[in-house]
Amino acid sequence: MSNTRVELYRQFPHLTIRPPHIDPPADASPFDWQGKINMPAIPSANIVILSFTVPRGLNGMIKKYGNEIDGGVAGAYSYAIRHDSQPFRYYSNILFSLGPVDAPVEHPLGLRVLENQVITFVFTNTSVIPAGQSVLARVMGFYYPKEYDDPSIRIVQ
Repeated sequence: MSNTRVELYRQFPHLTIRPPHIDPPADASPFDWQGKINMPAIPSANIVILSFTVPRGLNGMIKKYGNEIDGGVAGAYSYAIRHDSQPFRYYSNILFSLGPVDAPVEHPLGLRVLENQVITFVFTNTSVIPAGQSVLARVMGFYYPKEYDDPSIRIVQ
């Protein structure tokens, strides 16, 4: 008999065992990805600031993020957070800083990431004149064994 959380749900329905993306299991492992690029020339689209691949056998959650331009800025630009080149819902056209990279903001629910997905934080410069600025991004969260997810639940990103 399997000893996964899913089996525990089925064997002991009266127990409150929260899903791993809500309550990280003891064997969850944290991640902290950071990236920095020089301000790209005008126009530039979808320049990768940071990128990582979710390890095999693991799923996870992005719980905190930050993005900013170091060195002052005037003009139009945007960011996006993506999984396998598709933006996370509501994160396709970020028009401002979500929070500083040295004190990332916590997402109220988190963004689910799945085994083997390539996660990217990208930047588009529409009208900012490059003058030595740096574009920064950071995502923090945790991975957990994917077998802890209930396969009967559809994951929407």
